[in-house]
Amino acid sequence: MRRHDGRYRWHIIRARQLADARGLPWFGACTDVDDQHRLREVLQTQYDELARTNRDRDTFVYTASHDLKQPLLNLRGLFDELRRSASFADPDEASIQRMVG
Repeated sequence: MRRHDGRYRWHIIRARQLADARGLPWFGACTDVDDQHRLREVLQTQYDELARTNRDRDTFVYTASHDLKQPLLNLRGLFDELRRSASFADPDEASIQRMVG
């Protein structure tokens, strides 16, 4: 609806037809909800930005975790292979293998 100053505003309009002996009169009410509507739009925009930020953060955490885990897994595989196939002629061999493993 348009307000007296020419500015359009959001309204909730409800009407009910009343039946009586004089005819079919209507009873209605218009409630200005423009402020609530505009606030809802602002909140939705903020929610969308937060959701996008959370998705970006989750992607970063997944990528960082993968990038940090992969070298450790490679080293683990290398140490497992060394433990399986290499032999040490060192009296501290057991101690060294415990530190590596």
